[in-house]
Formats: sequence, structure tokens, C-alpha cells
Amino acid sequence: MASDFRRSPDGGVTADGRIARFAHDNANWLAGALGHLELLAVELPELEGRHRYARLREILNACAEMNRELGGMSDEDSALRETDVDLSLLLRDAVADEHARRAKPLRIELDLPAGPHLVARVAALPLTAALANVLKNASEAIAVSGTVRVSLRSSESSIEIEIGDDGEGMDGDTLRSIFLPGFSSKGESAKGLGLVSARGTLRALDGDLSASSEVGVGSSFLMTIPASRLQSVAATETVVTDKTILLVEDDLAVAEVLEETAKLGGWPLHSVSTLAAAQQALDEQDWSVIVCDEGLPDGSGMALLKQIRQTQPSVVLVLLTGRHVEFPASGIIDRLALKPLDGNSFLRILQESSALHDERIAISKRNRA
Repeated sequence: MASDFRRSPDGGVTADGRIARFAHDNANWLAGALGHLELLAVELPELEGRHRYARLREILNACAEMNRELGGMSDEDSALRETDVDLSLLLRDAVADEHARRAKPLRIELDLPAGPHLVARVAALPLTAALANVLKNASEAIAVSGTVRVSLRSSESSIEIEIGDDGEGMDGDTLRSIFLPGFSSKGESAKGLGLVSARGTLRALDGDLSASSEVGVGSSFLMTIPASRLQSVAATETVVTDKTILLVEDDLAVAEVLEETAKLGGWPLHSVSTLAAAQQALDEQDWSVIVCDEGLPDGSGMALLKQIRQTQPSVVLVLLTGRHVEFPASGIIDRLALKPLDGNSFLRILQESSALHDERIAISKRNRA
């Protein structure tokens, strides 16, 4: 366990320190569980639409969020912070969650573009909520059984997510009113704010949410996001690289998940579990990227990264942690990876770290010229 958790003046671990230690250890267990669940879905794609699979992921993600709050991870604006979001994965999750929520028979067809995934710079939580609201609206338009169709595509001007249903459809008056605050065709218990909120989220991204419908045929909702938010390279794209990556992680479940994830993405990764083994790996060869857990059984991961930074200025250092850490940490670390870490985020970190390493090598060569 790490030696740099908060301590009292007499050297003992404070109550806050014990909470931080618990959050750190719990993050390891959650990272392992979520990671193995994600890898299982890769091996058995048919699990994606299963109720129990979706419910288990929902429970684990809720536990992970509670754990972040416990460890002091969250702040007021963290949910609104924009990051690179894989829209294909986001839609798969939204569809699985709607399957899990709806008790009646429902078929949801998901049409995703072939090739590299579409990755957009957005705030994930509001967009997830907007998707959930529109999907719920489409699902509830089907009284007994039917089909909801979800598609993702891009053009020169926009990213488009279309959600359609073969339900009863809407007349003209209803269609003109669905985006008015308080309007609902679902009875007195409904608040009539879901579609209003969803449109607000899209417009905050300089996009929009529109609808079309025909009575007896069904309805369609179109969510648009400006193409300027589309990132040029998908984080999930398999790569070919000569980078050397060292993972220092004592939790075997977490290490196994990250190794398998890196392998799926085409990244070579060597894993060790102690400071002593990491030191031996450092003596044997040079590394492009080092991903190190904060708490290790024989010392502090941060102390190891500080030592490496003093002797190897070009290597990219990534700190794995399940609690709040000030970033950047005195210029030592280059990237912060928060546990539980999903596969898409880990691949993105490896991609960004590889690019940063290339930049440093290029600068070093120019300086020597």
C-alpha cells in the first residue's frame, strides 16, 4: 500500500487517510469487475442486449461513482467537463440500458458506421442523459411490441444520431408541442421535461434535436452535433507501434484487464506488480510510456515516477489512482488515469502518451542537431 496517503502529525493515518485508502482499494476491485465485464462483451457480443448484463454494468458503474465521491474525486463541474467520447460505445450502452429498463418486449436495432469509431469532444454525462430521454420517449411510444431504430452517421457538417420508432406516431398539434416545457402526452405523472432537456443539451453543443412523425407509422428524432467536435482519430482503432509500455500495478485483476485491453488495441504492454520488479525492468531497457499505480505493496508509485523523471526526461509517465490527486503533480506526471478505468479511456491514454513521447523524441533530436 502506498506511503503517501494523508497522515496525522504523529505519523498515524488519519480518518481521511483511511477513507482514501479504502477508496483506492475499492477502485481496484471495481476496475477489475468492470474491465472483465467489458472484455466478456467483446468475447460474447450477444451479451450486449441481455437484461442481466446491462443491469450488472449499471450497478457497477453506480458503485464506481459512489467510490469516486467517497475518495473526494468529484467536484461541482466534473460532470460537465468535455472529453473525447466514443459515440459508438455511448450508443451501445444507452441501448443496453433501455433494454434493461423496459419490461415489455422491444426490439432495438443499432446501426453503427463500419471502420473506426466516431469520437466527439463533448461532456459525456449530459449527452448520455439526452440519449436516454429520447430513447425512452421512442420506447414508450410503442404500446405492446415493436422496433426502435438507432443509427449513427457523420457528414462534412455534422454528426447525426437518429432514433426512430414504429409506434402510433403523433398528430400535428402534438408534434409542435413536444419541445414545450411541461407538455406531455403520457398523463399527469409525467413532467414533460425530458425532450426539453435533451434539446437544451444538443443546443449547448451548437447542435440541435428535431422530430418528425406520421400517425399510424411512427416518429423519428434527429440529434445533430457539429462536425467540428469530431476528433480525427478514434481511440478504439487498432494501432501498430514500436512503443515500449510498462505497467506497474499490484492488483492482478486490474493488471489483467489493462493488459488484455492494450492487446486488443495493438499496444505492446509489459506488466509488473512491485517497485522492485519495476526497477529491474527499468534497468533492462528503455521505456516509452510507464503507467504506474499510486499504491504499491513495497512503496509509493509516485516516488518511483519522481525518480524516473529525474533520469529520463523523454518517457511519458501516467499515474493510476482511485482518489483525488493534484494534477500536474509538481511536473512529475504527464497523465492522470482515474480508477475504475474503462477500456476506451485506457486506449486513449496510450494513444495520447505515444504521441507525446514522439514529440519529446523529435525535440531532443532537434536540440542535438
